[in-house]
Amino acid sequence: MTTRILLAVVTACLVCWGSAASARPKTDIITMLNGDRVQAEILSMDAGLLEAKTDYMGTVSIQWEDVASIQSDYNFELRTSDGRRLYGLISPVKEGRVIALQDIYGDSQLPWLDVVELRPLEKTLKDALDIYLSAGVNYTKASDLKQGQFKTDISYETEYAINNFTARTTHTDTGENTTKATQIDLLRQQFVDKASHFYNYYTSYENNDELELRYRWTVGGGIGRYWLDTHRRQLQTAVALQVISEANIGEAETRSTEAALNLRYNGWRFNTPKLNLIYSLDLYPSLTQHGRLRANTDLTLSWEIIKDLTWEVSAWVTYDNDNPTDTRYDYAFTTGIGWTY
Repeated sequence: MTTRILLAVVTACLVCWGSAASARPKTDIITMLNGDRVQAEILSMDAGLLEAKTDYMGTVSIQWEDVASIQSDYNFELRTSDGRRLYGLISPVKEGRVIALQDIYGDSQLPWLDVVELRPLEKTLKDALDIYLSAGVNYTKASDLKQGQFKTDISYETEYAINNFTARTTHTDTGENTTKATQIDLLRQQFVDKASHFYNYYTSYENNDELELRYRWTVGGGIGRYWLDTHRRQLQTAVALQVISEANIGEAETRSTEAALNLRYNGWRFNTPKLNLIYSLDLYPSLTQHGRLRANTDLTLSWEIIKDLTWEVSAWVTYDNDNPTDTRYDYAFTTGIGWTY
């Protein structure tokens, strides 16, 4: 399974590079609050950071709060804190912290900090793909416990949806035996009106030697909402209905239906070192197996060492109160290196 994950990542990287088009001219003008001007190619603004490519300094990251205005001859997509998505040309404004947008409906002005995402519409597949890879280990001398973990997160955002592929495999060696746990998720988040709701469609696969879970396939869909969506924090919840097909070691396959309740929080800090916190909690009360409750929780904390390279601390716990073995939960804690492309 680890080999398949690696092949998926390599394939995505090859597609990413193979579809790359030549960069557009670096004619965008970024004006800072202190009056400095930077001529560059604006790549994106997300999570409070404006990314731009220059001729002499390479790619630079600028806090959105420190930018006074931007000017470009190209069309952009803007997303606001209330969930709207707008498209058009951006013009400089002499006074006030606003963005002037020219679209097919005319001219409009938006408060500067109400814009939480910005990206050129001329983006190639290479630019629209976000890839994150990490590998970590953990060793506890007293218990002779060794853990190794590999994770990948690949996302592709279009005008109407976010498509996300995540995979994690963890190997644990207690000195007496070695176990493996794998989790693979494929998610599509379809926007209707992000300010009010979005739709989720997903499928997942997992196995866990510690819980004697041979495999579990899940297919589901539901509805969710962003409660916070700013330059510093993002909070979303979702509810869904899902069908699972699973089999434990030595047992026949069973199928059941569950409700799915999800909470996800993402927070950023831009001071050096830059910090990113991601926390998720999933609850799965069964609708067909009375009294059964499953749960997963995942926490990742990463610090940027140098650009695109991070030091990561991560932990996850999975729980099943109706597991046929005496073990109801499994967990892992690892530290390691992550890389963003």
